[in-house]
Amino acid sequence: MLKRYLPNFLCIIRVLCAPVFVVSVASRTQFPILIILLAALTDFLDGYTARKLNAESRLGALLDPLADKIFCNTALWSIYFLKNCSILILFVAIILTIRDIILLLGSILIVSKKSTKEMKPLFISKVCTLLIFALCCISVTYGDTANFLTDILSFTCLFCAILTFYSYIKRFFNY
Repeated sequence: MLKRYLPNFLCIIRVLCAPVFVVSVASRTQFPILIILLAALTDFLDGYTARKLNAESRLGALLDPLADKIFCNTALWSIYFLKNCSILILFVAIILTIRDIILLLGSILIVSKKSTKEMKPLFISKVCTLLIFALCCISVTYGDTANFLTDILSFTCLFCAILTFYSYIKRFFNY
């Protein structure tokens, strides 16, 4: 019985990591990297356990991407404002936030229509989330001293965010 709720519990842990991350970055502790790694681990484990334990649910299908959006947006905005990172981090945060708000509104519209079609995550979306976790790790660890690497990761995240936005919008019009 408890195994059935494990994937959703892992998503909730990821959501709770967001405010802990902000406090950790603001207080300039050494823990932000651990919080990012915990969030990334729960992101991997929730999907893995849902499939392995046959515990996939409609709630989990909504909760998993929502937890990703909450954590990634919170992390990027707090890194930009609290770590004074490059302007590219700001652009990634802006594009990601706009994309996620529009996708969230689109998902609400699909759910309100009581569509029976499932909206499976795209592989590029998983790659985008992984790249954002990597960008956050590099940014909190090295700040602006890793300019080249953060710039490459930032541009790659921007590209992935725009590509996933386009792909999901194209999907929405097919519903």
